[in-house]
Amino acid sequence: MSATAYSLNFRISRAVIAVLFNLVVWVLVPAFLLGQLESGLPSAPLAFSTDFIYTFGAIITALQAIGALTMGMALSVPFVSGSYIAEAYYLYSAVEGGVFSFSVYGWGITLSFPTLLFLLMLPTLFNALKAPIAYFLDQSEASLPSPEAV
Repeated sequence: MSATAYSLNFRISRAVIAVLFNLVVWVLVPAFLLGQLESGLPSAPLAFSTDFIYTFGAIITALQAIGALTMGMALSVPFVSGSYIAEAYYLYSAVEGGVFSFSVYGWGITLSFPTLLFLLMLPTLFNALKAPIAYFLDQSEASLPSPEAV
């Protein structure tokens, strides 16, 4: 689809929805979970902090919002792909690459789940590759003559 196929009102409403959704998913829920972890396991060294959550939440939200505002344009592709890459890095960094170690009351516990982490990151990385491919396929179909014109 070309950029004119999406009205400005549609793109703005989609950007507002993206901002609200991303704030909940990437900021509010992780901040709540971090608070619960810090209060329940005060000695656990966590790889992320509230600054990390707010920074990546802002980056992901801004990239998604700009991608929604420029939807249908070539300019949206790097923003959408960048947001997916930022999401994958956020997941990877938050769980220290799939190895989570902490000690409670003298007991050392290590959870190792790099394969599960890879499976969690796979759809996000797939979407990072899908965004430019989908844009170029849509553009190539848009350049074809319509069947009614033949």
